[in-house]
Amino acid sequence: MKPLARPASWMAVMSGVSFGLNLGITAVGHEWLGLSEELAFFLSIATLMVINFLAYRYLIFEDSEGSVAEQAIRFLATAIGFRSAEYLTFLAVHTWLGVHYLLAVTGVLGFSFVAKFLFFGRFVFRSPLLTRGSSTNPGTSEPLE
Repeated sequence: MKPLARPASWMAVMSGVSFGLNLGITAVGHEWLGLSEELAFFLSIATLMVINFLAYRYLIFEDSEGSVAEQAIRFLATAIGFRSAEYLTFLAVHTWLGVHYLLAVTGVLGFSFVAKFLFFGRFVFRSPLLTRGSSTNPGTSEPLE
């Protein structure tokens, strides 16, 4: 578990930065630019996809295996799935249940933290730290001995 401390720490730092940017972009979009809460949050998610890919690839899972292009494609597909689920959950909590939009953003993003760390590390960036328990050697299809 100790080897996961460094990437988990970077993920926590970057999640804090991402969280702050997400709230800030959403609030600025709505409060200053007059966008709807829904559109402001959507634009924030799109902006942070780029920032988050760079953080995952170069800070969190710097030991990742595979080309940057392959990882970018996997990241984009997976991030769209995660972000779509986050957005739908945001809509349910804010629009349909009436929870204040900033509280809804906080809850939605907090919930997805651990799931993203594990999924991105194992399947998108194929970090040896998270693939050791699999039945194949990291980065190959060769069985473990």
